[in-house]
Amino acid sequence: FVVLQKWLSHRGFQGIAALGRSVAYGWALFVAYPRMLDRRAKDRTKREREKARERWRTYLRSLAAEVVRLRQDLSSIDGEIRAFRREIISLKASLVKYNDKSNSSNDVYSDDKSNSCWNNEIQEAITQEMAHLTQIREDTRAALAAARATWSEMRAKSPLEAWEADDMLLLSSPDAALPPTD
Repeated sequence: FVVLQKWLSHRGFQGIAALGRSVAYGWALFVAYPRMLDRRAKDRTKREREKARERWRTYLRSLAAEVVRLRQDLSSIDGEIRAFRREIISLKASLVKYNDKSNSSNDVYSDDKSNSCWNNEIQEAITQEMAHLTQIREDTRAALAAARATWSEMRAKSPLEAWEADDMLLLSSPDAALPPTD
C-alpha cells in the first residue's frame, strides 16, 4: 500500500493514466488478442469445413448425374434394340412375301442359290448387329451397376450434418425419379 501511495504522490494523474494504459495494453496482449486469434481460427475452420462439404455435395451430385445418365443411355439402347427387332420382323415378313410371290410364279429361271446366299448375308448382318447392341447394353449395365455402387458407398461415408433441407434430392437414390427399365 505504501508503494502505491508513494508512486501516486510522485506521478499524480499522469501515473494513473499510465497505469490505465498499461492495464489496457496488458488486457489487449493477454486476453483480447488470443480471443481474436481463436475467433479467426474458428472462422477459418468453419469456412474450410463448408468448402469441404460443398466439394462433397458437388462430388455426390456428379455421381448421381452419372447414374442418371447411364440409366438414360441404357434406356435408349433398349429402345434401339426393340426398334431393331421390329425392323427384323418387318424384314422377315417382306422376305416371306417376296418368296411366296416368287414361288407362286412359274419362273423356271429363279435362282434359289443367290436368294439363299442373300438371306444368309442378311442373317449374318442381323446377328452381328444384335450381338453389338447386346454387348453395348451389357457394358452399360455393368457401368450403371458400378456407378450405383460408387454412389451408395460415397453416400454412406457422407457426414449427416453436411446435408441440409435443400439437398434432400441427394438423400434418395438418383434412380428414384426415373421409371424402371429392367
